[in-house]
Amino acid sequence: MFMRRSPAAARCAAACLVASVAGLLGCDPPETPKGTVSGTVTYKGKPITGGEVELYSEAAGVGANVPIDETGRFALAIPIATATYQACINPPHAHPGEEVPPARMRGFRETPVRARDLKTSGLTVTINKGVNDVTLELKD
Repeated sequence: MFMRRSPAAARCAAACLVASVAGLLGCDPPETPKGTVSGTVTYKGKPITGGEVELYSEAAGVGANVPIDETGRFALAIPIATATYQACINPPHAHPGEEVPPARMRGFRETPVRARDLKTSGLTVTINKGVNDVTLELKD
């Protein structure tokens, strides 16, 4: 005996078939290559000991903020898309209810004003697949 399907059931069955075939053929989008980044921020050869490195890539549509430690080092904990990123140095942030330690603010105050804006810093970081260790040398 032949059963007739409703138009909605037929559309649902067709959509399931298309999705199944696409999955079998590997039509999932490829994963974006990623890399980790860490490094040192210096000014006049000395480490900057406060603030945060801001990274932004318009092409990749990705950005990140990474704290700078007391030795001038920073390290992004998660991999991000491979791309060329603009970089600048932002003031240090504290969690709600906490204060920024004075030493971290002192370190940030040593940064030249031009380094505090993505448009004027002149800093770029190219992140390739894998591990990337960079030095950001701030200029007057």
